[in-house]
Amino acid sequence: MSKTKYTYPCPTDQKKRYATREAADQAAHRSQLAVGAPLYPYTCVCTWWHLSKQQTNTVPADAIADPDDIYRLQLQSDTAFRETVATEARGRLAMHDRIALRHPGNLLRWNHALKELRADVNTHLTERATDTSLEAHDWRKRTEGYRNALTLRIQECRDLRARQLEKTQQQRTTQAAGQREAQHDIQQAAATSNASRREARAEQTDRQLDAYGVPGHVNKELRRQAGEQAIKRLIDAHGIEFTRYLAEECTALGAALPNRVLKYLPEATAHLPRTA
Repeated sequence: MSKTKYTYPCPTDQKKRYATREAADQAAHRSQLAVGAPLYPYTCVCTWWHLSKQQTNTVPADAIADPDDIYRLQLQSDTAFRETVATEARGRLAMHDRIALRHPGNLLRWNHALKELRADVNTHLTERATDTSLEAHDWRKRTEGYRNALTLRIQECRDLRARQLEKTQQQRTTQAAGQREAQHDIQQAAATSNASRREARAEQTDRQLDAYGVPGHVNKELRRQAGEQAIKRLIDAHGIEFTRYLAEECTALGAALPNRVLKYLPEATAHLPRTA
């Protein structure tokens, strides 16, 4: 799920810009090799990447928030939480609280507070748009910088929420695949168990017959004969019904009925071909 980024004029349009973090990292590495001074990539409100001599105090990607800090922020009132968000956007919040603010449990509330703060800033800038005094110029420059910081954090919040959603979907997919695999294993185990029980019963029957002097291969032949006799008895008991079905299927396939079943058919089927 992608959303359109909010972009503002670049406050440092004289700087070189890079489309990705990887491109900015490569440019910083080349610059350090050339002049010996390190440069640090940072994302700009214009959505491009720039290089700076000052290292940005970013939150480590693998940072883990303390549960107490997460819970403490969640217990804050809306006013207190909004002030925490504003302090963080100005770069004055302690790192452990910055990490807790980016926890999945705080992302939705953080995003809402950021939008409110930026809306207030835009309102103030509009109200003083006609003020051309030197004081207003300095204030506008600081306020626009603060708005840019809010915009960057809104985009960061959205990126974090998108990654969290993707991670959740992957976990659900993995869990569903695991459940299907477990169900398949259960079914396979049940089938194997049933087959083992059938084989065990057959072996037990063979042993019992062996005890009476009947070899195993003879027992299999006897079972085959017993099956044929059972089929013959079933036909004898339900000959008319069975033959009717058989005649319909043979007629559909163009096959002839054997004489041993034709005797059950009514005279109306006497025209059917017969086999020896």
